[in-house]
Amino acid sequence: MTIPYSSTCPCSAALSRELNAAAIDAKFSSGQIDKAELLEWLTTEQGNAATPHAQRSYAYLELDIGEHRWPELADLIRQLESVIGTPVQTAVKRVDEQEFARLNAANLMFCEDAARRIKQFLETQVHITDYWFKVEHQESLHAHNAVVIDRKDARQSRELRRR
Repeated sequence: MTIPYSSTCPCSAALSRELNAAAIDAKFSSGQIDKAELLEWLTTEQGNAATPHAQRSYAYLELDIGEHRWPELADLIRQLESVIGTPVQTAVKRVDEQEFARLNAANLMFCEDAARRIKQFLETQVHITDYWFKVEHQESLHAHNAVVIDRKDARQSRELRRR
């Protein structure tokens, strides 16, 4: 199963906030800031000195349920998307894109963070007896991708991967 999602780099977000704060400081250096002027300025191109880098990301999962009945696949996908927190969108309106941006800002994550979220979720699922997963952030900044691979039980997971 493949779960696509979006990820925004926490370090890049922090650096962007620093640049945005410096731009505000430079623009409003007098000490007194008129709220209306600040809000208007923030809606201009000059009001956003930097944005954090984000990337399309994927969680690839192989699950073993042993003797249990398979859960509804659509429900499992929704649960995993909820755990990760930043599902990708199809056709969107402005309000959808704004919500997507809000979710990404609220869920800044390295691939290790996404892997931790997925692992914690999988460990709570009594019907999943074994799992293997790979989290891949297809980097927009670096020439390489960031990858985490994890599994529940090494011996059983080798068997799972051979199927």
